[in-house]
Amino acid sequence: MPTIKGQTSPPISTREWVSIREASLLGYGSQTTTLCKRIADGALTGSKVGRVTKVRRADLDSLVTPVHPPDRDFEDVEGAVERIVASAPPLYDAQVGRLSSLLGGVA
Repeated sequence: MPTIKGQTSPPISTREWVSIREASLLGYGSQTTTLCKRIADGALTGSKVGRVTKVRRADLDSLVTPVHPPDRDFEDVEGAVERIVASAPPLYDAQVGRLSSLLGGVA
């Protein structure tokens, strides 16, 4: 652990507040300028400690978004299908016949 004036500081990964540089090293932004822009546009709250800007780890964690959408329940899909069917116009006989032949049914 690094020491500051005889005191031991906890590792970066366990601290509540980290510097912009440390946040970048932890993977919250590819460059420190990215994090500074997020502070400037209000997406991230930063605080000055002397000349160093620091951010809370919890605030950084709130910026993380999942890459894949969450799994949908069958009820969600079924409800969406029901809404689409309810809002769709009725099919003509020729359209029903065409769909039936495409799906392998009897017209």
